[in-house]
Amino acid sequence: MIHLFLKAKHWQLFILLFGIPMVFQGGFMGTMISSILNESGPDLDSLFSMMKFMPIVFGLFTILYFCWFWSVGIGLNRLLPAGLKQKSGLFKAALIFPFFYMFFFFGFIGFMFVSLSSEMAPVNGGMMFLIFPLHLLAMACMIYTLYFLAKTFKTAELRREVRFSDFIGEFFMFWFYPIGMWFIQPKVNEMFKQGPIEDSLEEPSEFVD
Repeated sequence: MIHLFLKAKHWQLFILLFGIPMVFQGGFMGTMISSILNESGPDLDSLFSMMKFMPIVFGLFTILYFCWFWSVGIGLNRLLPAGLKQKSGLFKAALIFPFFYMFFFFGFIGFMFVSLSSEMAPVNGGMMFLIFPLHLLAMACMIYTLYFLAKTFKTAELRREVRFSDFIGEFFMFWFYPIGMWFIQPKVNEMFKQGPIEDSLEEPSEFVD
């Protein structure tokens, strides 16, 4: 799986991770607006039925998004010489927790819509109280994930120890991935093609523009 994402072209990732989800979202929003503007009034039953499936659809694309992050972080770290490799245990945990939290959150949203469209009991307030700290923890995990990805990427590119000031640009490119992947993924392709980086770090990086 890692090799597939490291070899994927930037435009392929853009279509897979951003283009197709936006088409789904645009179609859903168009249908919802059309239903609301209908002269006979919005068909709430149809809208709630559609909303129940949206978490499933976006959950599938979330899997691909996390697979790309996992592949870049683990794949590029494996290419680094021993002296530059990062400990990836915290990165794996920081990426896995938001992954499962996303499905919990999507399931929670789906349950809310089911509850609103049926005679089921309303959502318990304790569940809402639980969501808040989990959401904050997931956000902290994602920030660390972006940090690890950017640092690993820049270390492989420069072939030396790096500071945050060296990879702050890459940090934001991973954050705003629909734009950033057009700059990051071509270099990832080249790094993967070249294979493991030698221990001799005096040579200038051939990946730097």
